[in-house]
Amino acid sequence: SWIAASTMEYLSLQENSFYGSIDSFLAPFTALEILSIESNQFDGSVPLQATWSHLTAYIVSHNQFDGTVPANAFAEIVETQSVAPYC
Repeated sequence: SWIAASTMEYLSLQENSFYGSIDSFLAPFTALEILSIESNQFDGSVPLQATWSHLTAYIVSHNQFDGTVPANAFAEIVETQSVAPYC
């Protein structure tokens, strides 16, 4: 269990050869500003939480995700600076 997950603003797990579904793991991270999980072997649906209204960088490229990021996924996020959802 992550004690500070609800207040964590930056999560970087890139280039670690992690695999499997990550969507439910990320659910408690409601204050994320930067999510960087690129270059792993994560699969399942593209991780996207409705509670991530503070995101300024969303980097999930080079994984094995299924599906797409909805066109309106970042509509509520005013200051997004970087989005790299390519799987």
